[in-house]
Amino acid sequence: MTIIAKPRVALKLSQPLPIEKLAAAVPEIGIAALQGVLESALLDQYQRFGQQPFTISYDRKQRGYVLQAGPVIGLVDCGLFEIEILPKFTGLEVGKCLQLAHHCQFSSLVRHSNALVEDKLSDSTCLAGVDYFAAALLSAVTDVVNNGLLRTASTLDEPDPKFRGTLLVAEHIGSGSSNLAPFTRKPTILHDLPVNRTIKAALELCRIKSSSPDIQSLSSAALSAFSDVSANVPGQPFVYHFDSSLPRAEYVKALTFAQIILDGFDPTRGEDSGFMPAFTLDLDQLFESFVAFELGKRLKEQLYSLHVQPQYPHPTIPELAGKFIMPDLVFQPRSGDTTPVVLDTKNKYSILHEGNSLAVSNADLYQISYYCSALGASSAVLVYPGNSSSATDYPFRGSEGESVYEAKRTKALNRIKSTPASHLLLKFPSQSVSLFFWRINLQGTMHETIESVAKLALFMVDLGKGRV
Repeated sequence: MTIIAKPRVALKLSQPLPIEKLAAAVPEIGIAALQGVLESALLDQYQRFGQQPFTISYDRKQRGYVLQAGPVIGLVDCGLFEIEILPKFTGLEVGKCLQLAHHCQFSSLVRHSNALVEDKLSDSTCLAGVDYFAAALLSAVTDVVNNGLLRTASTLDEPDPKFRGTLLVAEHIGSGSSNLAPFTRKPTILHDLPVNRTIKAALELCRIKSSSPDIQSLSSAALSAFSDVSANVPGQPFVYHFDSSLPRAEYVKALTFAQIILDGFDPTRGEDSGFMPAFTLDLDQLFESFVAFELGKRLKEQLYSLHVQPQYPHPTIPELAGKFIMPDLVFQPRSGDTTPVVLDTKNKYSILHEGNSLAVSNADLYQISYYCSALGASSAVLVYPGNSSSATDYPFRGSEGESVYEAKRTKALNRIKSTPASHLLLKFPSQSVSLFFWRINLQGTMHETIESVAKLALFMVDLGKGRV
């Protein structure tokens, strides 16, 4: 039997896709029914991932309805066709985004006890294809096993040499059982449920398909907890829903990743290269979460406070009920009389013009200026994604002496403060604010990206000590 690949249409932020063009790729649906198919796919995607990967709106220039991508990446399965939403930055791969999400336990994709997986998979490990989702599944399964597999109570009637349970006299005589193994009835617990068979099948696929020896061994270890769960019957549909008297959020996540893995292999695109699962990931939230996660790891809690999306009242009289200022991050040393530093993450490339001038949006300037004025901050940092050539550089202290390192640090700081693309001085009647534009390197390995955030953490420490 010949399997025909689904048509796949690419969608990218700021590049609207007319529905008429989409209809041409799937003529069997027709424009009239296409909007309903898209709305159904959006609902399914929202229920699984809590995201709206695209919108449908009328565009006067196009004189028709268009799809507009949100700040997400991934693949939306619409039944007879697929919509692939591409990263909006050149050089940022889907796989790297998934690795960032797993590393910082991003709530839209992963929030589990990752210690087991993270101990095995180093920060610099470059995983491909199914491995990202296998790591996420293994994290979820760790919680499932720790909290106990879903089970059902049953009874077991059989000869038992240990004479456990209730003796069944008639059955014992009728079966001709030995007196040394009387026929008894005893309660038993069964883990052989459809949802457990589904998770087991996904773990088996991870063990077989993964190119990572670490994931192969972790999958084999996880499967040992499913030893009394039978294999799913070939041709029988997998089950991704369950009823439980207790909330089992870790089961929901495990089944979500199991579905991604079990549905993600496309036989029409080859065994090894065919893994393209239906998932979406919000890049705005991911970039913000990753930066906050890494800064939090590197800044000593006893010395510095780092508040993620704190709420402050607006400086108004009377106070605005239910309205708050919510900067992405607020940093402040715990000792000394220092003002806070406001950080705001922006999931968009800052644009450089000739002469290294910065094209920062008015909206970004208005927002950060208001934050600083309201909180009395004298410094602020706008954090942008960057690449290996545009990322902000700041030196680490190595084995060199204090005077040598200080010379390197001063040189880097002078370069930052003298470049309009990296620093502006905001002049207000009552205060001045040093505004820094910092770029995190999202290209390359995880080690390089983590190192880039570590440089920002070091800069924040120096800023808090008044050394900038």
